[in-house]
Amino acid sequence: MEYQTSREFRGDPQAALDCAAQMLAVTGYELTAKNDGFVEALSSRAVWSSKEDPLRGASRLRVSHRVGELTLEAELDHVRRLGRFATLFPILLGAGLAIFFWVMFTFIDPQPGKINLVTFVCFASVSPWLFLGPWMSRLFVRRTEQALETFLGNVVMQAGER
Repeated sequence: MEYQTSREFRGDPQAALDCAAQMLAVTGYELTAKNDGFVEALSSRAVWSSKEDPLRGASRLRVSHRVGELTLEAELDHVRRLGRFATLFPILLGAGLAIFFWVMFTFIDPQPGKINLVTFVCFASVSPWLFLGPWMSRLFVRRTEQALETFLGNVVMQAGER
């Protein structure tokens, strides 16, 4: 797993795992395994918007109890896919438009200066995304990691009260 966090926990481990399983099921995760020591859940639905629950950025979660602590491990495949899309789509769109307009202007009005200007405008319009895409990708990952920390903290608080 690519992300891992732990919290100290002195309560009933089974209550904590039951609480985690309940919270994950409500969030839309499919529980795949549950026994005395851990709960595993999968999310088959990918995240395609930053407005969705950031917890859904994790494709696979595993909450386990070890002596004196609860550990959460997660694979962040969904949020990484969203980050790749935010990074690559604007660049590929600009390249596609530049090629399209280059071909169109070559056949319609073959003036080299006009063709170069149109190509430049297409690439200039997406050039900020060379920096914004990776920045947004890191932001998506950070939001998901914070949501996972909050999730584990809520499980510890809820199960500790029982």
